Amino acid sequence: MAPLNITMDPQTIVGLVGGVLLMRIFSGFVYYWLHRVQHESLFWWRMHATHHHITKMSCMRGGRTHPLEYLALGLDTPITLAILGEGDNFLIVSAAFGMWNGKLNHSNFLLTSMPVYDWFFATAPQHQCHHAIERRQEDSNYGCNIILWDRVFGTYCGDTEIEQCGAGKGVALSIKEQLALAFYSDKRLKSL
Repeated sequence: MAPLNITMDPQTIVGLVGGVLLMRIFSGFVYYWLHRVQHESLFWWRMHATHHHITKMSCMRGGRTHPLEYLALGLDTPITLAILGEGDNFLIVSAAFGMWNGKLNHSNFLLTSMPVYDWFFATAPQHQCHHAIERRQEDSNYGCNIILWDRVFGTYCGDTEIEQCGAGKGVALSIKEQLALAFYSDKRLKSL
């Protein structure tokens, strides 16, 4: 039983899609704040930096994330499921959308604007802006699946051009170096 005393059990496609949207909006809110804290706190950045030290976007590199970060950013769905009491059908459809959208957003596809979709859902150009080396762009568009919360909280960046992907000085690091970032001193982390 969910704390809010609601249980969602779709009996129709419309109910399933509506429930998944509700789940995505709520989990996107949790994810937004977890992700934003990772950018605003040096303690949490040291784990997230692994993901940002890629110098070229690709769907295969989107999963390059420090194992400790998976523990933090993976909390959005369990929290949502616990509060909303959504069932397995929601989880399956939501997970499929999340995996598809996450891979698409880290791809290097040159996609054009999708006027209604990209106001609500995150797209590849928006997320590529988030991976830009320029700090103003990097500290924006925290929603990997839902961009709505960036619009609400003033962190949305609609830039369509980025100079370069990466973090710090934009130097490519080996996988070993990226995994070690979580354990670097503040001074060494800032010097990269």
